[in-house]
Parts: sequence; C-alpha cells; structure tokens
Amino acid sequence: MVLKRLVRCIAAVAGMAAITAAFLPIRNLIQGKPGTVAFMDLIVILLLAQRWGIESALAASVTAMLTWNFLFLPPYFRFLSSG
Repeated sequence: MVLKRLVRCIAAVAGMAAITAAFLPIRNLIQGKPGTVAFMDLIVILLLAQRWGIESALAASVTAMLTWNFLFLPPYFRFLSSG
C-alpha cells in the first residue's frame, strides 16, 4: 500500500515535469502570460487529486509551484519574484 502511494507520487511529479518540459520551448511566446502554465498545472493537479488522492496532488502542486517560479517567472532560474 505504501509502495503504491509512493509510485503515484513519483508519477505525479513526473507529470508536472512533462508539462513543464512541454511549455519550456515556448516560454518566450508566453512571457507576458505565465498564468497559462499555472492553469495547465492546476488542471492536472485537480485531476490527480480526484483520481489518486491528496498525497499525489500535494506532490504535484509543490513540484508545479517550484518549477513555475524557477522557469516561468522573472527573474528566470532563481527562486525570486520581481515586483
């Protein structure tokens, strides 16, 4: 049972990595609209929460927040927000 939850959490993190990888090549096109990536992350997190439960959704949401801040919010490649 614990192994099954761990595999689901790893799959959730991998799913967030796949979404990030899909949007990374077009980062310059969506530069003024980082909410596009956040909305896609939110849809996947909601589906994960519905299907696999809170553990997977939490793992995915933390991963999504960190990758969104690091890769899509200026200044890029830092865990800071300008503003």
